[in-house]
Amino acid sequence: MKAPTLGFIGAGKVGHTLARLWYAQGCTVRAIYSRTLDHARDLADRVGATVVDSPARVVQSADLTLLTVPDDAIRSVVGDIEKSLPKQSASTEKAVAHTSGALGAEVLEPLTKLGLVTGSLHPAFPFAAVETAVAELSGATFGIETNSYILRNWLVGLVSAVDGRVFVIPPGGKAIYH
Repeated sequence: MKAPTLGFIGAGKVGHTLARLWYAQGCTVRAIYSRTLDHARDLADRVGATVVDSPARVVQSADLTLLTVPDDAIRSVVGDIEKSLPKQSASTEKAVAHTSGALGAEVLEPLTKLGLVTGSLHPAFPFAAVETAVAELSGATFGIETNSYILRNWLVGLVSAVDGRVFVIPPGGKAIYH
C-alpha cells in the first residue's frame, strides 16, 4: 500500500516530532498550519512542506491530516474544517486523525459527514522537548483507533516506519486505554 501524503495542523512538540521523523523516513509532508505562524514556517522548512492559511487547506492538500493540537483545541479545529471544507467525493480517500490520548475518535465525527475517514493515533510518549523526542521516540507504543481499513493500514505503516509498536483500540474504547 502506498504511503499517504501528510499534513499537520499544529506545529508544537508532537507535530514537529512526528513530521520530522516521518519525513526522515521518506514520507511526503505537504502542508502545515499552526496558529503560530513562526512555528508553522519552522516546521515547513524542515520537512519541505507548504505553510497554508487554514486547517481546511491542510486537509485539501494531504491524504492524511494529523491534528497535533492540544486536546482542548480539537473541537474548535474540527468545527473550522467542517465550516470550510466542501464534502469529499466518494472516490477521494482523505483521512484526519488526532493525537490525543484522552479523546476518542468520535470527536472527529462531524468530519465523517464530509466524506472524510477519521481516527486517532496516540503516541504514548513524553514530548518534553522536540530534539529529545526525535532522538528517543523509536520503539514507543502508539494507540490506534479507527473503523477504517485504509486509515488503520496507513497509521500502522507510519508507526512501523519509526520502529513503533501498535496497540489497536476498539472504537469507543479510548477511556479504557487511557
